[in-house]
Amino acid sequence: MKNLSFFLLGLALNYIPTTHAEQCFSESLRPAYPCCKGDKVVLTDKDGAWGVENGKWCGIGGGDSSSKSCFSINLGYPCCKGDTIVYSDERGDWGVEDNKWCGIGESLDACFSLALGYPCCEACEIVYSDDRGDWGVENKSWCGIKNRCATNDDPVEEPTEEPTEEPTEEPTEEPVEKISDFEFEFLKMENNKQNMLYSPLSIEYALNMLKEGAANNTLAEIKKVIGDIKLSKYQSIDKNLSFANGLFVRDTFYDLVLPSYIDTLKEKYDAEVIKDAFKSAKNTNDWIEDKTLGIIKDMLEDDIFTDKFTSLIIINALAMDVEWVNQFSYSGTFGSPFYKEDGNKIIATTMSKSKTTSEDIGFYLDDDLTVLTMNLKKYNDVQLEFMALMP
Repeated sequence: MKNLSFFLLGLALNYIPTTHAEQCFSESLRPAYPCCKGDKVVLTDKDGAWGVENGKWCGIGGGDSSSKSCFSINLGYPCCKGDTIVYSDERGDWGVEDNKWCGIGESLDACFSLALGYPCCEACEIVYSDDRGDWGVENKSWCGIKNRCATNDDPVEEPTEEPTEEPTEEPTEEPVEKISDFEFEFLKMENNKQNMLYSPLSIEYALNMLKEGAANNTLAEIKKVIGDIKLSKYQSIDKNLSFANGLFVRDTFYDLVLPSYIDTLKEKYDAEVIKDAFKSAKNTNDWIEDKTLGIIKDMLEDDIFTDKFTSLIIINALAMDVEWVNQFSYSGTFGSPFYKEDGNKIIATTMSKSKTTSEDIGFYLDDDLTVLTMNLKKYNDVQLEFMALMP
């Protein structure tokens, strides 16, 4: 056994929240975005307030806190310049700046559907839900349910804790990398499938990249699955270990994706961001084959890309082609019969049997479990270990 190849995960994301009038902050960004003619705020980020006009993102104002819109404006509180959360209630997250309360988060009058070319609903009646959000129907047309509809309609008291000093900074210590519960939970869910090979790390990376562009309920749901586990930043080893992240964006949707989201994927995940017409799976499949040392071919089908609702594909590709420290001998490879519980005989055509003593091989056995570990050859001072768990 020489090659170890791992499954990759592709995720389609239909909507990611993205980034006003004469001279605005968005014109100075790279790439630049036009100024909005109106002042309806759809999203606020570190750059400023954003709107959507003619199906494209545009900037509102000069980019300081005065141009921001958040849930607290309607309550008489300003929007925070930063994003340090001091207090949370049913209305949203609160911060403290200049010894005063301020709001952190989107305007409650905004909705996800504006970026898709649909208006916001005036009412909160949900007719249909999909992975983009909740939809209503008004004036015989689809509309998006506003953010305020997800909040508690009951009146809520104002924050009673008056700040006495500037909030302290958030802890800077990163969470310790550990094996997450997700890795074993996924195994339990999928363990009834035969001949399945997958990498929990690939799934966690793809979902973490998705999480970087998520908010509100979507963000909460992703965190339920993978939590806040810290992921190491891996590097490829030429011709032996390939680890790559990719974001494929439909060309007609590309201008709606926030530059800050793209920058985050490049900086934190070394992701390649590729603009594609989505006419077929060829470009993506070629990328996957290249990033998996030629092992995984024709991974995705064309219908994924020809579906007009597919806007983004997020991929993590992981492949290995490394040698064992103690290699299997071809001369010791043979076939042998096995007998199933019903008495039927099957033949295994490739088995290897040998006796060896080595510090690179570990073995454990009890009534419930058999464990085998074998070291792989070092490459660039990196040594990996293969572990087989057999219930």
